[in-house]
Amino acid sequence: GGTPQILYGVMINKENLDVNRYSLNCFFHRASHSTQKTRLHVRISGCYAVFSHRGDIRSHINAYRRFLAEIKEAGLRITGPMYAYDLMSYLVVTNTEEYATKYCVLVDR
Repeated sequence: GGTPQILYGVMINKENLDVNRYSLNCFFHRASHSTQKTRLHVRISGCYAVFSHRGDIRSHINAYRRFLAEIKEAGLRITGPMYAYDLMSYLVVTNTEEYATKYCVLVDR
């Protein structure tokens, strides 16, 4: 029952980030007031490295791997999962093979 939820984004766990694997672990949407607390994941506050990318799946994988390499080169350490938010691809992209995504990952020095 209830109102259907629109997909808000996906999460890539730290284990996949550690081995440079572009593998989605969890799909999520905004919580409603009726969401059970055991089903909630609260994003940790802190410093996030962020990038946005538009392209097909292959270009997203390449951009993701470059991003992870840049984080390492900057002397930062990934300390949590990566969140990938859809940037309303269905409105701004006419090519169905392309999509736009904002990637955010918790980092620390």
